[in-house]
This record gives sequence, structure tokens and C-alpha cells, in this order.
Amino acid sequence: MVKEKVFILSVILLLISGCAKIGAPTGGPKDTDPPKLERANPENYSLNFDKNKIEIWFDEYIQLKDANQQLIVSPPMSKKPGLKLKARSFVIEFKDTLKPNTTYVLNFGNSIVDNNEANPIENFRYVFSTGSFIDSMSVHGNAIGAFDLKPDKDPLIIMLHENLNDTAVYKSMPVYVGRSGKDGNYRIDNMREGKFHLYAIKDANNNLRYDPVTEPIAFIDSVLELTYKKMTVDTDTVKKPKPIVKKTEVKKDSTKKDTDRIVQKPKPMPSIKLPQMYFLYQGVGFDLGLKRLLLERNTTYDSLTFWVLDSTLYKSDSISMSFHYYLPDSGFFITDTIKFNFANAAGETKKKKSDKTEPEKNKITVKPASGSTLDLNSRIVIQSDKPLLKIDTSFVDLIEKIDSVEFERSFSFSRDSINP
Repeated sequence: MVKEKVFILSVILLLISGCAKIGAPTGGPKDTDPPKLERANPENYSLNFDKNKIEIWFDEYIQLKDANQQLIVSPPMSKKPGLKLKARSFVIEFKDTLKPNTTYVLNFGNSIVDNNEANPIENFRYVFSTGSFIDSMSVHGNAIGAFDLKPDKDPLIIMLHENLNDTAVYKSMPVYVGRSGKDGNYRIDNMREGKFHLYAIKDANNNLRYDPVTEPIAFIDSVLELTYKKMTVDTDTVKKPKPIVKKTEVKKDSTKKDTDRIVQKPKPMPSIKLPQMYFLYQGVGFDLGLKRLLLERNTTYDSLTFWVLDSTLYKSDSISMSFHYYLPDSGFFITDTIKFNFANAAGETKKKKSDKTEPEKNKITVKPASGSTLDLNSRIVIQSDKPLLKIDTSFVDLIEKIDSVEFERSFSFSRDSINP
């Protein structure tokens, strides 16, 4: 009887142990949200800043990932601030004296991440001013390679020098500093008015100075001037279109009783303003510096005509050009490559080989500068359907005829400044 009880107990223990499974506990969906700023002491965008410490809190536990490499302080300091990480906050301690009446920007890049999934806060910035206002000027652009027109795989350090001497980039620290992104775009905010030289370098030794032996450099060859007047967007006014919407007014006629007069008036349409577009262009596979193309623009500046001067180009079927322009809606620079086909290029070539007809001559028109009659001391406009590279004045005569007697008069040519 005792043996039977032991057997039954053993079977029960085996069944219980067989039902248990070892495994990791399952969780919810993956966290993809970056930490959110809760508060800062002093507050972000503080004025009359006179502290040597800043503490910033977030809504979850955080980490600082490569913060010493990613932190950009503008204007730069000779001694970088110290960073001390806590659970849900970190402390910034300044080791350098702050300049008076200066706006400082601390850009942490993507170094602030959450503790679990390392989701970064992209380009987190802390801004303060030691004066009574925050500077609001900004510079943005795109840095690409001169040979392949592509952004560098490593970020470039963008530096603005207030010292306009050519040796300043070698010997002194810049006034403002920023970093380019993976797409080559950069932006430096909260700057004051002034004149600057702009440089971009690969700062291998992190000293914010150009070392010509080991570091490549890019620069703007003209002085960059920031003023509130010049930073306004240039606009062009478009002619008011024909009215589409109409409003109806009912007026009483003073001469007849019980008569209504209906008058149709066009509803005022607001004028439309479009920002001007600026762009750069260059040939793909050929150099534009050899005067191979002649640029013609119309009076309204909304279209361009490229005349091909080099026979090695216009005898081919097509040419390609790249256009580098700023896209206002996105805030970035865009590069497009366009292929231009020559009309009837092959047909014209065959015709020249088989037919010895003379080439088509330019059509020249002569007319008064304005109106249909030529007034005294007014100018004559000579226009060609194709661009004229030069004019041989030895083949041109100006004759005045008085009482059937012809007199030769002097004259001079001047090219149209809008369409030369």
C-alpha cells in the first residue's frame, strides 16, 4: 500500500514539471519616440544670462552618446563646457568666461538619446543671450565636392570669421561655427549683423583652424554681409490676372420708380508675389570656362536661351548640363541634370554633306527704339534673330540725304545691357 502511494506521487510530480516552460517575458511595441524636453534651468532662450551652470530635464531616462564630439558651441569657447549626466537630466558647466551682449547656441546634434532604444533628439539646441535680446540672423547653404558635386561622407565644420584677413582661418578661432549634414546642407542661426568670410574644413584635430597639410578647405571668395535690409526676400510682382470671381451690387435708379439696376463689378484680386530664384549651372562632360555657350535672357528674366558656340558641341546630338538651385519650401539646395537635344541635328549634317547650298543668313531688323517713327536724336535698334559675337563697323555706313546730296555721318554701337 505504501509503494502504491509513492508511485502516484512520483507521476504527479513528473506531470507538473513537464508543464513548465522556460522563456523570456514578452513586451509591448518597440519604443521609437525620442525623449521630450520637460524643463530647463535657466529656461531655453533666456536673456541677461549670468550663470555658469545649466540643467536640462527630460520625460525619461537618457544617455549622452558622443556628446563631446557632437556638441557645437557658437560662438566657440576656448574651453569646451563640461557635461555631467544624471538619471533624467544632465548638467552643463561652463569653464570659460561668457562674452557680454552675445547670443550663444549649444547644438548637441543627435547625442541626446533615450536609455532603452537610443532614439535621438535630432539637433537639440539650447540658446541664451548675455544681453537683452536674442540675435536672429542666419546663414544656410550646401557644401559639396568640387570634382563630383556630391556631399562629403564626413561632416564639415562651417566657420565664419569676422576678421577678413586671409590668414585668420590659419591663426584664430571663428566667430560662429556650425556643421554640415549627410546631404551637405548646413545652417547657422542666431547671428548678429556684420561682415564675414565663410569657410568649410575637415577639422581633423578639432582646433577650429585650417591646417593646409592635412585638411581640405572650401570657401566663398567674397565677403558675406548680413544686414536686416539685405536679408529681406526679393520679390517680383506678377500682373493681375483676368477676374474670375464677380460680385453683384443692386442700386436704385433715381429716374424710375420700382426699378432695380444690376451692375456687375469684378471682385478685386490680390497681387501675387513670387520669390526670385537663383541657380548655378555647369556642363556635364565639358568645361563652360572656355566660352562655349552664350547666355541670352529675356526682359522679364523668366526664361534663358543658351547658344552653343563650340562646333565640337553643336555637331553632337545632345549636351547635358547640371543646375544647382535653392528650393525655398524645403530649405535645401537641389541639383538636377538636364539633357538638351539639338533639333534636326542629324538631318542638317546629312544635308550639308549632300547639298552645297549656302548657310542660312541672320535676319537683321532695323527699327526706332520706341514707336513707329524715328524722332530727332533718338536711337535706332538693330536686332538679329541669332547672337552677334562682334560687329565689323567697316561694312556699315550712316548716310544723311539733304536735297539729293548724301552726307556720311559718324555713329557708334552699344550693346543692350539686358540682352547683349
